[in-house]
Amino acid sequence: AAHTLIDSILPLVTLQARKTGVRLHLDCDPDLPPVWCDRTMVEQVLLNLARNALQAVGDAGRIVLRTRAVTNSHIGARRERLAVRIDVIDDGPGVPEEIRGSLFLPLVTARPNGTGLGLAVAQEMIHRNGGAIEYASEPGNTVFSVLLPL
Repeated sequence: AAHTLIDSILPLVTLQARKTGVRLHLDCDPDLPPVWCDRTMVEQVLLNLARNALQAVGDAGRIVLRTRAVTNSHIGARRERLAVRIDVIDDGPGVPEEIRGSLFLPLVTARPNGTGLGLAVAQEMIHRNGGAIEYASEPGNTVFSVLLPL
């Protein structure tokens, strides 16, 4: 189930959050059906999104990891009757306006020392699993969502 994907990255994310003052909250639906995916790939993507959120909030932010079942969602051009959405939510400054349109392209980054490969690779990994990554961002509320079909 999707919450087991969260459980597997939780120790690393918790450890990194504790090194700073970041508050980490879980909001996981315990009744989600199993998701058929390459677990290692999806865990790597979730870990990458969580690390991005940690870097975005700095030393005193808040991150929420949330799982939900969603009905009648779109994954790319496909309509899925039932899918799982895993959200990584942070209260950081948001995605800079100038890179919003190209965020998932290689070599695009807002960090001075970033490679800009993280989100491009993450998107490719989720596409290989039949899913999609979406995001919505404004200062104080950025949500990266991984959608996976059931």
